Amino acid sequence: MFAADVLSVLRQVPSCLLVRREHDIECFSSHGFNAHFGLPRCVDSLSHELCFFSLNGKSRLTGSAHPFNAVKGNDDVGQWLYIQINGVQTRCFIKGSVIECSDGSVIVYDVRFETLEDSHIDSSLSRHFTFSQLLATLSSKLINVQSDGINPIIDKSLAAFGEFCGVHRCYLFAFSADEKHASNTHEWVSTGVTPYKDELQNMPLDNIPFLMKILRRENVFKVNDVALLPEAADKEREEFERENIASILCIPVFVNGDMFGFVGCDIIGKPYLWQDYDVTYLTYISEMLGNTIENENNRIALNNAQQALIEANKKLERLANMDGLTGIANRRLFDSTLERDLARYQKTNKPLSLLLLDVDFFKGYNDTYGHVAGDEVLISIAETLTKSCTGPDDFVSRFGGEEFAVILPSTEESIAVRVAQRIVNNVINLNIDHEWSPFNQKLTVSIGVASLSVQPCPEAVSFIEQADTALYLAKSQGRNCVSVVKAS
Repeated sequence: MFAADVLSVLRQVPSCLLVRREHDIECFSSHGFNAHFGLPRCVDSLSHELCFFSLNGKSRLTGSAHPFNAVKGNDDVGQWLYIQINGVQTRCFIKGSVIECSDGSVIVYDVRFETLEDSHIDSSLSRHFTFSQLLATLSSKLINVQSDGINPIIDKSLAAFGEFCGVHRCYLFAFSADEKHASNTHEWVSTGVTPYKDELQNMPLDNIPFLMKILRRENVFKVNDVALLPEAADKEREEFERENIASILCIPVFVNGDMFGFVGCDIIGKPYLWQDYDVTYLTYISEMLGNTIENENNRIALNNAQQALIEANKKLERLANMDGLTGIANRRLFDSTLERDLARYQKTNKPLSLLLLDVDFFKGYNDTYGHVAGDEVLISIAETLTKSCTGPDDFVSRFGGEEFAVILPSTEESIAVRVAQRIVNNVINLNIDHEWSPFNQKLTVSIGVASLSVQPCPEAVSFIEQADTALYLAKSQGRNCVSVVKAS
C-alpha cells in the first residue's frame, strides 16, 4: 500500500490522530481530531496552526523537544504536553507508531486528550485526595491573607482550580447591591484562551434569565452542550456562542445566607459531559470563596463600626470639653490643660502665664439688651480672644459666666501683659454699644495677669487665685485695663 492511501484512510477515522510521512514536516489530522477542536471536517494541513507546549503551558517545544522529533514512531515512547490549535491549549498524551508503506513510512501519532475524568490519569480516590490537598492549601492562604491581598489570592484559587480540572476558563461574578447587575470580578483563562472579564462588567441579569432561574432553583447550572439549550435560554446561548463556550458549569456563591454571585468554569470548542465530582469540586470552591468574602465583609463592617465608635467618642469628648455657647474650651478642659502646663513648667522651668478676663458691667448689659444679646456678646468675646492669642500653644477657654481664661505657655510676664492689652483694645474695637459703660458707652473687658518664671511651681488653685486677684485689682482701678499680681 502506498503512503498516500494510508494517509487518506487515517484522516477519515473518528479517533484523534496526527499523521505524516516520516521525512515530511507537513502534518495531517483525522476527522476525530478536527471534531475535538471544532475544526472543519477536512483540513489540508496543520503544519502552521499546530503548536506544542511544555506541561506548564508556557514553553513552546521546538527542536529536539518537539514531539515529532522526541516521539519518532516508538510504541514505548510517549509524553504528556499541551497541544495548541487556533489559540486553544489542551493537555494530551501523544504516542507514535510506524506504518511501513511501499513508498516510505508513515508515522501515526495517537493523541489522547486529558479530560476531567482522567486528569493526571489518577484514580478517583487519588484525584479526590489531591483536590483536598489543593483546597486545604487555598483555604489556608485565604484565611491568613490581609485585606489588601484577598483579590490576588482569589485569582490564584481560580487558577489552581482551573489548571487542576483542565477547564479553559474559571471566574467569579458578583451581583450589584440592587441585584440587577453582575460583574466579572475575577477570571482565569488557560494559555491561548480569550479572556472576557473587561467586557462582562455591570451586565444586566435580565441578559441571563434562564441561568439565574436555574441557579436559584437548583443551586447549580450545568450545561453539557450549549447547542442543546432550550428556547428559554436563547439569550444565554447567544452569549455563550459569542465566547465560544461549548459547556458550562456555574455554582452560586452565598455570603451571610444571601446569593452574592456565582463561580463558574467552561470548556470551549467542544461539548463535555460534566461529572458529579465536577459539581462537588466547584461547590467546594464556591463555599470557600463565599466564606472568604463573608469574613472580609465582616472584617470591613467591624472596622467601620470601630471607626464610627472612635469618631463618636471623639465627638463626645469634644462636646464634653467645649463650651456649648461659644465653641471654645470649657472649664473642664481648662482645668486639665492648666494642670498639664504647670507640670511642664515644673519640669522645664519655662515661663508660664495665665490671664483671667471679665466682661465689664455684663449684668447691666443683660438687663438692658436681653440675654440673647448677652449671648452674642460672649460669642464675640470668644472669637476676639482666639484671634488675639496667636501663639501655637495659647489656650483660650470660657471660665464661667462672663469670665474667660487664657493660658500662655512659654510666655513671660511682659509678653503676657502685651497680649492682655491687645485683647482689651480689640474688644473696644468691636464697638459694641453698652449704655452702662463709662467708656464712651462701649463694651469693655478687664484682665488680670499672673506669671511664673523662676518661682516654685504652685498648685493650680493658687495660680488661678493670683490671676483672680489681679483681675479684682483691674476692676478696682476702674475696669477696661490690665493688672498684674506678682507670684508669692
